Parts: sequence; structure tokens; C-alpha cells
Amino acid sequence: MEGQENNGEHKIRRRGAGRIGLKIFLSVAVIAILALAIFLLSDLFLEKNGFEKSVESYYQTYPDGVMTLQRFSGPAAVPVAAQVASHCEGFAMEDFYVAEIVSQKQHKSLVYVLDPSSREIVCVIEQDFSLGTSNAGVATNLLASVNGEPVYTDEVLAIFNSIPANLQTNQSLNDAFNQAINNKLLLQEARRVGLEVSSEEIDASVNAFLSQNGLTAESFEAALLQANSSIQKFRGQVKNDLLIQKMILEIAKTAEGVSEDEISTFYEAYKDNLTTIPRSATSQLMIYANQSTATAKLEYAKGIASQINATNFCELVSLYSEDLASKNNCGLYDAQMGSLLPEYEEIVYSSKPGDIKLISTRLGYHIVQVLQIEPARPLSYEEAHDDISDLIALQKRQGALAGYLQSLRGSAEIVNYVAGQGQ
Repeated sequence: MEGQENNGEHKIRRRGAGRIGLKIFLSVAVIAILALAIFLLSDLFLEKNGFEKSVESYYQTYPDGVMTLQRFSGPAAVPVAAQVASHCEGFAMEDFYVAEIVSQKQHKSLVYVLDPSSREIVCVIEQDFSLGTSNAGVATNLLASVNGEPVYTDEVLAIFNSIPANLQTNQSLNDAFNQAINNKLLLQEARRVGLEVSSEEIDASVNAFLSQNGLTAESFEAALLQANSSIQKFRGQVKNDLLIQKMILEIAKTAEGVSEDEISTFYEAYKDNLTTIPRSATSQLMIYANQSTATAKLEYAKGIASQINATNFCELVSLYSEDLASKNNCGLYDAQMGSLLPEYEEIVYSSKPGDIKLISTRLGYHIVQVLQIEPARPLSYEEAHDDISDLIALQKRQGALAGYLQSLRGSAEIVNYVAGQGQ
């Protein structure tokens, strides 16, 4: 095997095979794939103890395999050594090489840990990893360490995947990376100040999760097992999450209270924008339709509408409306603007009480009786008081948390393995 460096790009060539190239490239978009720089090993080192033959055999079985070679020492070695020790009992080296080969197609990872002084293989880890998760190898999971504790890819992805899809960007991925570091700091601080979480609290949180997702304990444990996890690991994460929440609540207690002067000043500055949300009250008779039935259903709706007089709208709703949720309540919808279909609201808010409208939407045809329109109006100081107070209090709690985290970061040892990521 030959090592070659060209134009800032480290490449590894397998003897008798094509070149495997791996750039030192870590934009936010590939944060979950690669984490550290590649170090090159000599021919002698790689050939020692049959290592090269093992590599050749792996590539024959998994031709899509990609190799990374790295050396870990000092603070960077601590979290990686902990990962290795979880697979290789008694491992406690402070300076070592990791050679990892990953086959994404076959979901296989093979890791060799080598002693740089003796050039001997001291540990071999071979694992499967599931689709939709980061692989189980050593080199590609580690993104940072906080006071010696590792931050892994899955921790960042869990935060990133909780963001609505339309807001998932490179910046939000970077934010997720920084949030994972903040979470680690908050968890460490919660332990330092002696916060605790009971088994009963964990049980309640797990049961709430199962209920919200329509899962049984058995089906959830089976899903965790399929994802190479366990209920014990899940409960451990729940415990950590609860500790973080408790720590945030403790920090929030340090925020200053809200004064009447602050509320008054805020109201005077923003009162022109402090208004109620418009509301409408309507009764509808719903006739569902699709593209193939639209013409016939429109004529049907018009026929019903022609029967309306000053007193019989509710009777017609009970006879003909296909909206089961409202037909027994005279088709009543009392809602603030933004709650109903846009095309429905566009007609309603341009009408006046007493109007009867036939409205076409993507659901079909609505025969609508407009009962009441309540336009937006300015909020009085008394009406806005409590909401303003809550908003200012939230801002102060957020400020207290930001200041506390800044202090924790200032005194923490944070090792960032992801090029270009902020801390």
C-alpha cells in the first residue's frame, strides 16, 4: 500500500486495485459522514500481522468499502478510547491508530486499532449497522468532545431531524451541532450541582412517548433491537433529557422578574401592532366533490341553495350536509382567521353578516351563511398586559440561559473535530 499527498488531498492506494480517495472535506452537509483528517501509514505498518491481507479480503467481499486511517492521541484519544473499550475489554491506550473500512451498501464496518510503537493490531471490531442510522464504527461517529465526553453523530442528527423539513438547512445543521455541545454542557452541570431524576419520572416519560406514538412496550423494544439499540439505552437518553430540562429550569430561576415599567414601555412601543386576530362565525352545508364529480355536484349544490329561505338553513344542513362533524350543529364554525381553508376565508371575510355564499374549495362546495365577522381591533393595555409580561419573562429566561451557557463554554475544554463548525 502506498501513501500519496497531492494538492492538499490525502489518498490511499491499494496495491493492485483502484485508488481510494478521501478528501479532508467537512462542510456542514456531510457532518454525519466524515469527522476527522486521515493520517497515512507506511507499507511496513500496514503489512504487519496480516493487516493488508485482511484489508484485501474485505475489499473483495465489499468492493464499495472506503477506508479511513487516523491517529488519536492526547485529549482527542479519550472519547475514542472509550468507544473502543466498549468493544475491546481492558483497552486503555492514549496513543493509537484507527483503520476503519465502511461498506455503506452492505451496512458493514470493520475497525482495526493499532499500536503505533509496536505496529501490532491490538483490537478488531466488526459490526453491522442499520439503514437510517450512522454506522457503528469508531472513526465516523465522533464529532466533538466536551470536557472529555464525546459528542456523536446520532446526537446531532436527533436534534436536526426534529426541525421541520422546510427549515432543515446547512445553518440549522450547524445549529444542531452547537446545540448538542450545549446539551452536553448542561448535562454535566446538572450532575455537578446534584440534580437527580427518579425511576418514576423516567417511567412516566417513556409511557408518554409510547402513548403519543401509538406503540406498545413490546413493539418499541423490537424496533430498538432492530436499530441496534435497547430499552436500557433509550431510558438512559430519557434520563439525560430530563436532567437537561431540570438544569434549564434551575437556570431560568436566576432570571430577573418583569416590572410594570417594562410592560408599559413595551406596550407603548408596539401598541400599533398589538391587535386581536379577526374571527368569523359561519354555518355551512357541505357537499364533497372531486374532479370527476364536480359538475354534477355543483348543480346539486345549486339546487339545495335555491331552497334556502329566512328560517330553514339549519334544517337543510341536517338533511343534506355531508360534513358529519358539523351537520348536527347547524354547520357552525366559529374560528379565528387562519384556521379554515384559505379559499373559504377569502370569501367569508369579504362578506357581511346575513350573506349566503356558494364557495368552491378543494374539498367540494360549501353553501355558507355568514353569521358574524369580527375584524381585528387594537388591544387595550389591560388586554395585552399578561401576554406582554409572559413574553418579556421568556426573553429574560432565554438571556439567562444564553449567559450561563457562554460561561460554561468559557471554562470548558471543547475539542471540535468537524472542520468549519462553530462552537
